[in-house]
Amino acid sequence: MFQIVLLLCGALLTGTSAASQAVFYPLPTQASGNILVGNQLYPSQDGGLWIQDMQHRVKFFDGVEVLPKVGSALNYSLAQLTYHQSAFWSFAGNEVYRLQPAQERERVFGLTPGSDINQIGASQGYIWVTDQDGFYAYQINSGKLTRFALTRLYQYSQLASIKIQAAQFIDSRWVVATNAGVYLSAQNGFSHIDASNKDNVSLLHYSTKRRELLIGSDDGALLVNVDDPTYQPVTLLAHGNISALAETQDSYWIGTDNGLYIQHFFPNSQEYINGLGTEPFELQGQSIHALLADSRGGVWVSTENGIQYYSPYSAQFERRPQPIDDVNKQRLQIRNLHLTQAQNGYWLHAQGGLYRLADNNQTDAERVYLGSVLDFVEINQSLWIATPKGIVVINAQSGKPESKDLPRFMTTESVSQLEFNAKRQQLWGISQGELWRYDLRSGELKRFSNHWLNSSTMPQSHWHLFAMQSGTLLLSTGSHLYVIDGEAVHLVSHAQHAGRIFDFIEVEPNVVWGSSAYGVFAYDIKQRLFRNLPLPAEGVSPKCLVRNQDGIWLTSSAGLSRYQNDGSIVDHYSPPFGVLYNEFLPSSCTSLANNKHGLLLGSKYGLVSVNSYSLTTNLLPSEKIIVSQVRVNQALHSVGGKTGLPIELEYDDVLSVRFGGIPMFSKPKFEYRFNDEQPWRPVVSQQLTLSHLEVGEYELMVRQQMPNNLTIYAMNMAFTVAKPWYLGRYAITIYVVCLMFGAALLLWWRSRLSKRNHRFLQAQVGLKTEQLRHQGRVLIANNHQLRKQLQLRRLVFSHVLDGMKKRLHRQVLSASSLKDQQYLVEQIYAELDLLENVRSDKTGSQAVFDLEVVVESALEVWREEFERRDVSVSLEKPSPQAALIEVFEFNLDEVLSALFNNLLRRSYRKQHISLNVELREQRVVLVCCDQGKALVEADLSITDWSAVKKQVTQSGGQLAIFSSSERNLVELSWSSHHVFDEFDVNESGELPLDDSGSQLQFEPWLQKLEQLVQEQFSDPEFGTTSAAKLMFVSERSLQRRFKQLTGRTFKDYLNEVRLEHACRQLLEGDKVSDVAFACGFNDPSYFSQRFKAQFGASPTQFIESQEVL
Repeated sequence: MFQIVLLLCGALLTGTSAASQAVFYPLPTQASGNILVGNQLYPSQDGGLWIQDMQHRVKFFDGVEVLPKVGSALNYSLAQLTYHQSAFWSFAGNEVYRLQPAQERERVFGLTPGSDINQIGASQGYIWVTDQDGFYAYQINSGKLTRFALTRLYQYSQLASIKIQAAQFIDSRWVVATNAGVYLSAQNGFSHIDASNKDNVSLLHYSTKRRELLIGSDDGALLVNVDDPTYQPVTLLAHGNISALAETQDSYWIGTDNGLYIQHFFPNSQEYINGLGTEPFELQGQSIHALLADSRGGVWVSTENGIQYYSPYSAQFERRPQPIDDVNKQRLQIRNLHLTQAQNGYWLHAQGGLYRLADNNQTDAERVYLGSVLDFVEINQSLWIATPKGIVVINAQSGKPESKDLPRFMTTESVSQLEFNAKRQQLWGISQGELWRYDLRSGELKRFSNHWLNSSTMPQSHWHLFAMQSGTLLLSTGSHLYVIDGEAVHLVSHAQHAGRIFDFIEVEPNVVWGSSAYGVFAYDIKQRLFRNLPLPAEGVSPKCLVRNQDGIWLTSSAGLSRYQNDGSIVDHYSPPFGVLYNEFLPSSCTSLANNKHGLLLGSKYGLVSVNSYSLTTNLLPSEKIIVSQVRVNQALHSVGGKTGLPIELEYDDVLSVRFGGIPMFSKPKFEYRFNDEQPWRPVVSQQLTLSHLEVGEYELMVRQQMPNNLTIYAMNMAFTVAKPWYLGRYAITIYVVCLMFGAALLLWWRSRLSKRNHRFLQAQVGLKTEQLRHQGRVLIANNHQLRKQLQLRRLVFSHVLDGMKKRLHRQVLSASSLKDQQYLVEQIYAELDLLENVRSDKTGSQAVFDLEVVVESALEVWREEFERRDVSVSLEKPSPQAALIEVFEFNLDEVLSALFNNLLRRSYRKQHISLNVELREQRVVLVCCDQGKALVEADLSITDWSAVKKQVTQSGGQLAIFSSSERNLVELSWSSHHVFDEFDVNESGELPLDDSGSQLQFEPWLQKLEQLVQEQFSDPEFGTTSAAKLMFVSERSLQRRFKQLTGRTFKDYLNEVRLEHACRQLLEGDKVSDVAFACGFNDPSYFSQRFKAQFGASPTQFIESQEVL
């Protein structure tokens, strides 16, 4: 008992100093407030972490994301669950199932009916379960099921019910943990291990390397040597309720309800972490729910505040608490960190003043100056401090002020920057934006003109001075970089976009590196060559540069990076390997005192010391790229690596693959390619989506691009794209058969179509031939009828003219004088020539003809046809009065030709047709009577009669048809004319001797027409037709009479009137479009055309020419 208490006290005393070395990294998802508490943690065989949370949901962490984001990776929510050989195992009733993400569960084995499984676990290739009566071990590879009765357990305990809570298979025997101690299996049951007493043991861990059994109970953790037959305890490692056990290469991890114990093997020591840390890198949470050691020596820790990861590589970074605080014990942030000239300590510049940290005392810093410090330099064991009130000089050892004979300007004006040039013994400074130089040897102060510094927009606190070994000074004003060599000043134009510069280091003679807000650059002073250096990743903010024998080191927001002199990155250290994101401070890094391999880095949380040699010789833990999720057509195929199921895609399926890596804790850059043939392509956001893949087998290769240009290859993932059914052999055979059948069908259809087209064309040719023949006959008949009409028209006018000429000739002979005779003859012949085309009454509105003469002429023309058909025709006129008729249009020849043609078709041989010209009530009627075929109702609508009726109507007449069985009667009637007197020409005294009388006769009519035009010209609808109606004459008569009187057409006259009015309105300043509509033109463009044709210029040109005049 005394030994146990002593061990407990030792455990409590050893857990403080070492605990500060451990750095725990929360899952990246917890930064966004997504706290995941794991009840159980399981390692994935292909990499990654399986998590069963407190709600029994199973999730997978791939180093970047937790999948799935909603719900569980398994289709079942199970409280009792274990993970073994890349599969989950659980039970329902008396049956045990194997479960894979996104798949249905698989039954593996079952107990006898009636059994009720209450616990399940796995160990060394076995799945063990328990029920109320026995312990069962199922060997996965062989499928053998072994049963152990629990009856012997009750011999060692008085409990009413004994429950097996954990089991381990050790050297062909089972060790089981129960609520009544630990037992070892035997042939006939179980034997009790006395070291476990009768405690409630819930956890067992067997170390195959050390041959030790770690037992976790409600009272603590016991370590038992399994090679000792008595299984006696070696030591008590922890006290309290043990909730989790894990083993790494160099320690045991024991989780309790009150913190975490770490038992180191070499040296034999123990750490205790209470989980109450306030720093972000400390363990958060006292209650340890689960522990899991990975293959890289790291440990996953699940507490009530989430899941965190510890990497043993973090021991390379020794963390020290912040050595500076104010009077209220509040931590002050370091602004500058420099090594002392004696290299026995460090100068720390903070808000409260200037501090010295001894190399042998790295916990508390000594304040050497109290007050506002803007900058400082150490010169010959003296500290020159820049303050708002000037320069203060104190002793570097005692901190007492030293008296210096300095110019008043240096001791009274505010100094924001200081830099010492040791080679030239010159002190440079900036005061109120003015650059000055003080020579320590001669005591001379030189102030430089500041007009070239006033262009900077950055505050002076962001300016920076750096003196090179050659004596050259570099001045950064935040927006410009100047190189000052003696009296010469050079502006580095390429550095304008670098931003605020935090640090300079001289890498080689005349070659300087700088870390700025936006990157790292190198500048060659002699060659004036400026070049940007690579960063560990895009968007990284550099903080500080320091150099030692192992390389050039850069602290940044992404961690710590090591560069070679050529500017290439050799190594990069980032979470979860000892550093944190955004922890390092600007201008706070230096080499360790008296250690050429040491680095001291300023952090938000204190100081970090690093042995760079150990850092470079100890390789980082290997990272493994894993396939964390596979989706096919957005349906989940697998989660957490390989599932044993081949990925077979159908044609046109979409494959989505997500990649991750353990441990990463950042978003890496992945690249992929297929089958070693294609170039590497980037993967966007750790997710690769493949679509429209060709048929075949694919091998997907993925690699990670590291900051040092090294690559990490993942295990290749193979998948196949199957041929669709329409590209298979049978489908192609069917396609060929269908194509041949289709070709044959096409040929057959084409032959049928050709035959049908041939028959159709043949019928069309026959039809067209018949139509042409018919048209030929019709043309012949029409030609014959036209000849008849032409003969009739000529004969009618010849008869009329012959009669008139005879009568007129007699009148001429009786003329009184020769001159009258001559003039009369000329006038008469002119009138006769005019009458040869149209005969008119005195008004000139309608044509007047003698119907008897026209009918006689027609009979003379058609008499031969009638005689050929042996049909007699007679014409009778009962009244001796002339049968003068008025017609609108002379088409009597066509009317009579159609009438006679119809009579010939209906007449019989020896038939007689009588034609009578009668006067009936102011109308002249032509009566045609025949005894031919009857004019039935159907015949009245034939083309001949409809054409005859139309022609009669056009001439101004009427058609009447009467038909009976005895005879057919057709009557054609026109209005009779009595005004016209052909003998008016006999009175030669009334004939005018010149044209003046005729013009005077029509002058009132012309004036009336001109007045009408002046009134109506603005109406677009006004024209020849409208004028004829308003003048009560026919359109033809209006045009003829106006042409005789004026010598031009009425349309031209109307246009001239409109254009004349348009000219007047344009001269008055009216718009062209308004003038066009006002003068009766509907279209302005047509108006412009008429105007240009009349006057030779467009309306616009006409207006411009008038303005010039």
